[in-house]
Amino acid sequence: MPRTNTMRSQTMWDKLATFSAVVGAAMLMAAVAMPARAQAFADLKTALVDYSQADLVPRKYKRAASA
Repeated sequence: MPRTNTMRSQTMWDKLATFSAVVGAAMLMAAVAMPARAQAFADLKTALVDYSQADLVPRKYKRAASA
C-alpha cells in the first residue's frame, strides 16, 4: 500500500511531538537541578572533619605512582 501525504504528515507530526517532549523534559530537568557548589572543601576551616589528617599510610610513594 503506497504511502499518502496524510501518512507522511502524520509521521512528521509524531516525530516533532517526540522531539518536543524530549527537549521539554531536558529543559525541565536542567531548571530543577540543584546548583553544584564551586568547591567541595570551601568550608574547610569550619568543617567538623579534619581532612588534612590521614588514618592510613599511602601504599605507593609519589615516585612509584607517577611511573
